[in-house]
Amino acid sequence: MCHHRDILNSVTRLFQDRVKFFIWTRDNPGIEDLILPSNLDNDLSASHFKAGLPIKILIHGFSDNGKTDWITNMRDTFLENGDCVVISVDWSVWAGTNIFTYPSAAFHTKKAANVAKLLVDTMINHGASFEDIHVIGFSLGAHVAGYLGQKVQGRLPRVTGLDPAAPLFTLTKNRINRQSARFVDIIHTAGEFTSLESPLGHADFYPNGGVHPQPGCENDRSLDHKRSHFRAYKYYAESIGQPTSFKSISCHSWIDFEFEQCDERSVSYMGDYADPRVQGQFYLATNAEPPYSKNLSMSFSNQSHFLNAKTSPDNSPGSQFSWTFLFQVFSWLD
Repeated sequence: MCHHRDILNSVTRLFQDRVKFFIWTRDNPGIEDLILPSNLDNDLSASHFKAGLPIKILIHGFSDNGKTDWITNMRDTFLENGDCVVISVDWSVWAGTNIFTYPSAAFHTKKAANVAKLLVDTMINHGASFEDIHVIGFSLGAHVAGYLGQKVQGRLPRVTGLDPAAPLFTLTKNRINRQSARFVDIIHTAGEFTSLESPLGHADFYPNGGVHPQPGCENDRSLDHKRSHFRAYKYYAESIGQPTSFKSISCHSWIDFEFEQCDERSVSYMGDYADPRVQGQFYLATNAEPPYSKNLSMSFSNQSHFLNAKTSPDNSPGSQFSWTFLFQVFSWLD
């Protein structure tokens, strides 16, 4: 009986270790601490993790990994602007590699969230507070972030979805939603096809209407609209350390915004400084190049990481057919 239990425990640990975590702080800004689910308590104790600091949990999307450029660039920006703990959830083993693995990747978003919950529970046991934790997910990772928030029963103060993926999530409520945290904010940049356009959170931001093409992305002819899709994390990164960037107005639609038929008294700021007390649908216009915020009246030097950032893996020349075909097929199936 004990032998069978040992085998089961070994299989469980092997399953869990398909997800891993990277931790960075100001004490180890460039070299991550590796945290494995099978050894969470010991790994966390031996890491640079500090209870009491703000915790930013970043979650990548489809066909990507925990050290992808947007994550490491956002990590650098967070650490430059404040003393915090930055954690990347690497679920790349489940996140897919090509169009045929997208359904599996979508299915595994819940499993990735289950494993991430183990880390959250362990951090709480090590003295962290739920109030310290902010989870940010991009594309498919936005749904992982949403599920994670739901699995801790909405005790997280904030979950942010950066252009949540649409295929296989359009006709279901089983996705990132208001139950994911006390405050759920969403940035929509490639709606109508690549990502979900409908309101999902307490505050939904629609820069330039929330659809393709975002300014500067007009030459992107691919059906997956990846350049507009990637704008979501670029906008968010630019907002870090800039409390008054990306001023947004509460409005019923982009058309109303363009014709100035909005409530100018209801204002929020898209990105890191979104106000949980101000909820609804918000619209704004952006620039085509950094600084993207039209009301950013300060030095942009601390955002230099994103000026020369490399493209993500799914933006490579060879992937255009894959993404185009993917979103055609799975949008029809949804």
